[in-house]
Amino acid sequence: NQELRLGERQTLKEIADSYNSDLKIYHLEILADLLNLPKNYGIRMEFLDIEMTKEEQLSFFEECNELKNKYEIMEKTILMNLEYSKKIYDSITNNDELRSIDEISKAETEFYEKIWLDRHLMLMNSVYKNDKKTSPEILRDAQKSANEIIKKYGEENVGPYSDFEWGMINGKLSALRWVLGCDWDMLDT
Repeated sequence: NQELRLGERQTLKEIADSYNSDLKIYHLEILADLLNLPKNYGIRMEFLDIEMTKEEQLSFFEECNELKNKYEIMEKTILMNLEYSKKIYDSITNNDELRSIDEISKAETEFYEKIWLDRHLMLMNSVYKNDKKTSPEILRDAQKSANEIIKKYGEENVGPYSDFEWGMINGKLSALRWVLGCDWDMLDT
């Protein structure tokens, strides 16, 4: 509660800097505003012996009620999150709900083969248009593999697919491969 000139403030700052200390100088108005906050009523009473007015008491209790409501909402949110986390944990630790490596590998193979088939058909289209040259032996073996895939999954289950469906198939292959230890976005066929 002392009046400080600008030069005196600068001197105090230099002294604090020489000791590697932080210096905070508060103007009297700012200090009064801080002490008049409901959270500082106790400090004001303890050190300055200034009691709360009736208006301040009402404000303080109103703020306490608002905090109580916020804490109740936070508590409900935390409990909901804990309950959700427990359900996830329970489903993960319940072996009946986990997929086996064999199931994951079979699904990975299915999406690999469907994507390979689509790429093969695009290659065949380029060959027939004379855009691409490929040896007859490779074409014969590739067509044999393509026929086996079509027979395995059924003609109705290997396309044609929409762009969205192709995105889903590629995303599933990427995710399954990731679970099996590959890097994300590993879509080689």
